[in-house]
Amino acid sequence: SLPHELFQGFKAMMSGTKENEIEFFEIGLTFLSGYWERDVDLYVEETIKGEYRLFKEVKRDLTIIDLSSNNFTGRIPEEIGSLTSLYILNISRNHLVGSIPESFGKLQQMESLDLSHNQLSGVIPGELSELTFLAVLDLSYNDLHGMIPQGNQFSTFPASSFEGNPKLCGLQVNRSCSHVVEVGSHAGGDGLVDEENKQIKEKGWKYGSVGFGFAVGL
Repeated sequence: SLPHELFQGFKAMMSGTKENEIEFFEIGLTFLSGYWERDVDLYVEETIKGEYRLFKEVKRDLTIIDLSSNNFTGRIPEEIGSLTSLYILNISRNHLVGSIPESFGKLQQMESLDLSHNQLSGVIPGELSELTFLAVLDLSYNDLHGMIPQGNQFSTFPASSFEGNPKLCGLQVNRSCSHVVEVGSHAGGDGLVDEENKQIKEKGWKYGSVGFGFAVGL
């Protein structure tokens, strides 16, 4: 399992560092060959937002966590939500279970989140829709259910971000929540319809109030 103590120790990622104070480590190796000293450049390989990159230097307060393609089990630690300077999180292709922590809504600097190819269940927390810097999201091939959050960045994500979760519904996957219930999904049935109806009623109330106000003003 992913140790909770590990993420509790990332103090720099909890407080952040001002851009003009960021320190970098240059990655390299120096060794002696006979009487001569020789420098060898080394690089860190990383896949960021679906693109493969090589880094010659890395920030001292590392803002990328990549634990993908391992054999981790258990739940995702809530403590990750305290790493408010986290830029990229990739824990895909493991055997993680349970729900996506609501504390992820605190990761306001997050630009890329990959939780794909696990056995995560439950609904997608609405708090994730508040991550306005989030440019890449991959929740595919889990066992998530319910309505996909709407608004902000979530409205821009393609269906591929959610594929492999047949119990999900919403505009992004072009699947009505009422339809999911009709075909016999075990995704929380009446709850999905109630949520969808609630959003429709809220929109109707807002538009009705605007119209009423305009009429009174006229």
